[in-house]
Amino acid sequence: AIDSATGGDVVLVAPGTYDDTTHVQVGDSLEVVNVHLYKNVKLLAEGDPSNTTIGWSESDIAIYVSGVDSTAEIRGFRIETTFYPYACLDGAAPHGEADLQFGIKCQDAALAVRDNDIVNHGVCVNLERSPARLEGNAVHLSSGGIRCYEGSDALIQSNDFSQCGGGILCDRSIPQILSNTMDNICTAIYCATDGSAYIARNLITGMRTRAISVGEAAPLIEENEFRTNDVGIVISSGGQIPTIRSNLFRSHFGWVFDIWLTNNAIIENNTIDDCPAAFVCELESNPTIRNNIIARTTTGVHCFDVSTPTIQCNDFFDVQFPYGGNCPDQTGINGNISVDPQFCGIPDSGNYLLQADSPCAPGNHPGGYDCGQIGARGVGCGNTPVSTATWGSLKALFRKENSK
Repeated sequence: AIDSATGGDVVLVAPGTYDDTTHVQVGDSLEVVNVHLYKNVKLLAEGDPSNTTIGWSESDIAIYVSGVDSTAEIRGFRIETTFYPYACLDGAAPHGEADLQFGIKCQDAALAVRDNDIVNHGVCVNLERSPARLEGNAVHLSSGGIRCYEGSDALIQSNDFSQCGGGILCDRSIPQILSNTMDNICTAIYCATDGSAYIARNLITGMRTRAISVGEAAPLIEENEFRTNDVGIVISSGGQIPTIRSNLFRSHFGWVFDIWLTNNAIIENNTIDDCPAAFVCELESNPTIRNNIIARTTTGVHCFDVSTPTIQCNDFFDVQFPYGGNCPDQTGINGNISVDPQFCGIPDSGNYLLQADSPCAPGNHPGGYDCGQIGARGVGCGNTPVSTATWGSLKALFRKENSK
């Protein structure tokens, strides 16, 4: 059908399992491929991923895509080769690719990949020079999720990732990673080299090594929610300037930020609650840590190896050791405070909006510093009014109740 189609056509695929193969030259290798999409056509399942499958356990690539533009599309399939067992020994490191099987492999392709179940592969989606759009897909049960190489400035949005060795790898590319759900993975996102990915509004839970790892890259990471991960964000960016702001970190099992070999990271306006340690600075790392709320933790900022971070306008509340190692106590200095932030919600409710009279709200700093907002969330509720009552009026209430 693809061979017979012309640009702009729709290839409508009836329910069934499509496991026939052909051989396609991919770079220097002759690969076993189920489908080769090399025209600007839409490949659409007539049914849905539960009954329309492309792939075979012996295929090198289920769908190989080359030389198509943004009018091409793959939608509504289950794409499956073989399940790869994996171990979370070092979730940040890219896995070798010599013998991996791929769900979708794209070269020089800007297509849309929507509403597919992409499961049981060495790598689910591999992009090379491919600014593709991946939306609404399930990426499960695989060694690797989505990999963006060599200028693959993809849009990765509203996908569901789970039970993978790695979620998304960015290497020499600038993808937008937006509004995805990522659960039970070794590492959700790894920003390797030469890229400034935009990572926003994702829900990242249950990571078994770290949520995000930042290498020689400068991503902007904002407005995400991180829950019950082993480690939050590991930063080793050298001369790059990653920015992490307006994120919520809850109930991690280890530290939230592990920072080393960098002087330039900016970590601001985050809220960290119920975690063993918030910031660990190692190997002469000197990031800027400002306008964060750190609540109910054992350790606030701990400095090793002559690390001297800039610490400004943070609120350390109910923190057993706010400053440790060679970090001097900053309470009352540079706008740093240690007071109840006055969240709108009770503890563990997930509501981290601020009361109108919160010391972390703009203009309310108890020391008069012009810090602006502290924490990830703004004002979301007013003060709770309390009226004075006499003892006699209270007894009258009980008498009324008893008389009914």
